[in-house]
Amino acid sequence: MKYHSQDSEIRDPIGEYGLRGICLPRLHFFRTIKVNDRQAQFANEYLVDLNATQAAIRAGYSAKTGGSQGFGLLKKPEIQIAVQNAQAERIERTKVDADWVVSRLSDWLKRTLLPKPLKMRSCLNP
Repeated sequence: MKYHSQDSEIRDPIGEYGLRGICLPRLHFFRTIKVNDRQAQFANEYLVDLNATQAAIRAGYSAKTGGSQGFGLLKKPEIQIAVQNAQAERIERTKVDADWVVSRLSDWLKRTLLPKPLKMRSCLNP
């Protein structure tokens, strides 16, 4: 879900900020947190490349202060929750998570380290 309206609502698992870095999806007890438009835009832009400075600049903060603004925004619990929620939604939507990526890289590495490369058969020339 993209957070785009003024004072967008973000659901905070368990209603406490004490669980930073832990994503607990689909809990029944939530507390509503508000973020403004620019903060919501920052959360969306941060997911593009995970670069806080560039995300802050793309969200409309000054290029001179983008680094400090991005750092400060990432320290805010509301922004952390927005980023976690957006990441969880992206994982659910694409069905790709870190385990999937690591397993595919491992498979690729095993294939490339074989002493003789595998020959792929063409579908056109069996």
